[in-house]
Order: sequence, then structure tokens, then C-alpha cells
Amino acid sequence: MNELVTTKQMRALESAALARGIPEEVLMEQAGRGLAELLAPRLGKGVTLVIFAGKGHNAGDAFVAARVLEEMHPCQIQVRLVHPQELMKPLALEKFQQLGSCQIAPVDAPVPHGKSILLDAMLGIGFSGELADPVKHACQVMNRWRETHFTDVVAVDVPTGLGAPGGVIADCTVTLGAPKVDMVADTVTSCVGRIVLIPLSGLNAPSAGDFVITPAWVRHTLPRKRDFDTHKGHSGRVGIVAGGPGCIGAARLASAAAVKAGAGLVTLFVPEKLYPIAAGSVIPEVMVKTFADIRSTEADAWGIGPGLGQTILPEIADWMRVLNKPAVVDADALNWSSKTGLCALESPEGPRLLTPHPGEMTRLLAAWKPEFVSKPRSKQAAEFAHAFGVALLLKGSRTILAQRGKPLAYNSTGTPAMATGGMGDVLTGICAALISQGLDPYAAGGVGSWLLGRAGELAAPHGLGAGLLLDYLQAARQCAIDGIAW
Repeated sequence: MNELVTTKQMRALESAALARGIPEEVLMEQAGRGLAELLAPRLGKGVTLVIFAGKGHNAGDAFVAARVLEEMHPCQIQVRLVHPQELMKPLALEKFQQLGSCQIAPVDAPVPHGKSILLDAMLGIGFSGELADPVKHACQVMNRWRETHFTDVVAVDVPTGLGAPGGVIADCTVTLGAPKVDMVADTVTSCVGRIVLIPLSGLNAPSAGDFVITPAWVRHTLPRKRDFDTHKGHSGRVGIVAGGPGCIGAARLASAAAVKAGAGLVTLFVPEKLYPIAAGSVIPEVMVKTFADIRSTEADAWGIGPGLGQTILPEIADWMRVLNKPAVVDADALNWSSKTGLCALESPEGPRLLTPHPGEMTRLLAAWKPEFVSKPRSKQAAEFAHAFGVALLLKGSRTILAQRGKPLAYNSTGTPAMATGGMGDVLTGICAALISQGLDPYAAGGVGSWLLGRAGELAAPHGLGAGLLLDYLQAARQCAIDGIAW
């Protein structure tokens, strides 16, 4: 159940489950076990899980997770109670009393030796208003610890004090049952961090609406498994139109990403004067041609824009307008469209996926409806996609996917380590490859953004740079297939 719900809707889903005879304890056990399975791979030798526990069911979920982790394998767990035990809700207290060898420590206890993971289990979806002590103080302790010791903070369901000054800053939020509408607002992205969903089987999904992209959605949407007799001609032909003076690296990244994302044949088109440089720098699987060959080349999907430069685009402008094949439009192709009054985007001959970053989106909006520049990003994406009949992937730390007649989708993957040049070029190649293999632009945008973010997470411990992600794309795809969310 990856559809976004409000607090009121979530409470109604829980009440309906109780009315069907599903006890609260069953839901808590599910949540806690899912949380334990998520945390277990990160709790190696010398790592301490430090639980900041409140008095409600969020704390109960965390206590179940601690008990299950103890059962799975020996690990170091420390519980810091924000309130006296006698203030706990009965079910949370029961789960706390079931703990075995966990160390109990005060909120202000010294930092444990070695590496730690902090688990925020203080306040859930019922909180509103201003934070007060002792919870406010506990949030300060967690945030200071995170900052000074580079410690990861994982929030249970929602970060404590979400939207309020002084709330917990989480690196990952493990949302239970369904993702919450409040956690995808522009203003809280840095407090929520990575989003991971733990489904609860006792809750019935609401009607389809805006949703968070999860491994299950990606697995369901991926191009179908290939037949044994598949050959390269069946696997998608991609044309990449990219690269200008000083930006041939963008062309190399986009074309290489298309290969790594499974396209059978990839051809890069560059200005004639850059042909020798491009031909000598691309990976061996990529063919290189000049702009003069574009009209005579058949491709199932195109990626247009990375590193083109403003002075080169008029050479291919007329071709873009009449191109009747699906195309990913990015970077300088978007900037040029902004400068020409968006005429290249009006009534396109073929399906389009636009992939602007925030600066490019601002330029598009300024050329269309300047008053939208100050609107929420979800509003910008939805209204622009509706007006122009395109799929639009508004990049950022919480990438948003929009298309007329379809729900908004929010990507859940990614890491701040990806804040480096070239990521958008890689995304263009991935999405073009997915379209060439049969996905429509909307589906390709959702799958492509999730794969890019997951590859970034897998690559981050080994270094930074967009090129490094290329070696992790297949591992990211396997994560979706295996249901590995984080």
C-alpha cells in the first residue's frame, strides 16, 4: 500500500482493521518485525542501536524490533526512555517488559563507544503543535549527536515533531502501513530523509491516488523478463543527442547509462567537430555519429539535451518538433525550449518525458506562467505536465513524477552523496533505455528515478561521482526484484 494517506485516513484504516478483528498487537508485531529486518544488516559488530522511546505505540514498535533483533543475533541495543515507564500506554509497556538484555540509559547518557544508529520512536502521526520537554530536549540530543558524530538517524513512522521547530532530523523514515502526506511536503524533505515503507497486511489500501515509489512498484513496472532467444535488436535502440564544447562528458555519461540500463543498441550523436573526441571517449558499446545522421537513423527512444550548449540546439530544433518517437528531453534542450517560448514542447509529435532540475524548471515556468515559480513543487509538476501533455520528472532530493490523468509519484531513494554533476545525464540515459524496452515515459521516469537513487545509495560508500553509479545499476535493479528497500 504505497498510496499517500492523511493522518485522518490512517486512523480510519487502523480503526477498520480493529473492527475486522485484527488486534493492535498484531499490527505492532508486524511493524516491529519489519523494522528489525530493515535494521539488522546495519547492526554489525561494534554498532549500537540507540532507541529514543516515547510512551505510545511508536515506542512499542521499536521495542518489538529490539526484541526481534535480540532473537535474530546478538547485538548491542540501548533504550533511552523519554518518559517514566508508568506513563507508557499499556501495549507499549508490555512490549518494553518483554525485552531481554537491552541496556537502559537516560536521555543524556554519554555516547556509546563505536558506531551508533539512533532510532527515533518518540512521537507518531498524532502530534501537532509545538514540541515541549522532555521530548524537545531528546530531539536536541539526537540532532546534536547526529551532527557531531555523523550518526544515522532512523525515524519510526514519522520523525518526531515533523514540521515543528526543533524536531528530529532523520536520515531515513520508516513509514508504517502507508506513507503519510505530510512527509512529502517541500519544507520537510531534509527532516524526513530517505523513505522506506513497511506494509502492514491488516490494512486495506485506499483508492489509488498520489503515491511513493517503492521496490514493489518498480518490480511490477520493470520491462518484462527477456525471452531466451532475445537479441540486441529486440532490446531497444536508443539515440542520445548530447555533447557540446567542454561538455562531452555529459554525452559519455548519458550514452553509457543507456547501455548499462539494458538498451540493445545505443548511438550517440554529437556535433561534427566533436566527433573525434566523442568517438575516442565513449565506452566500446556505444556507436558515435554526427548530427547530420540524426534524420536517417531509426531509434525506439531518444535522449536529448545533456551538455548540448545553447548555440548548437537550433541545428536540431526542427527535428525535435517533428520527432514522432518517444524522447527524454533534458538539460540544454529544456533551456533552449524556455528561451523559445516553449514552442518545441507544444503538441509534440511523439511522447515526451521532461526531466528538469529545479533551475531548469524555474526557467520553464518563467516562460510559461511566472506566478508558478513560487508554488509548491508538486503543483508545478502537475500543472505543467497537464498543460503540455507530457510526463514530467521534477528532479531534486524528493523527485516528483507527473502526467496528465495519472497520480503524482514521489521517489523514495537517493542520498546527499549524489549532489554532484552528471547525475541528470545518467538519468536521461536510463530513462531512454527503459522507454526503448517498452515502458511509457511516465513508467520510465518512475523506475529510472528509483534505480538512479538506489544505485547512488549502493555506490556512496565507495566514492562520489555520477560515473561510479553506472556499475551499480544492475544491483539496484536486483534490489527492486528482491524487495530490498534500503
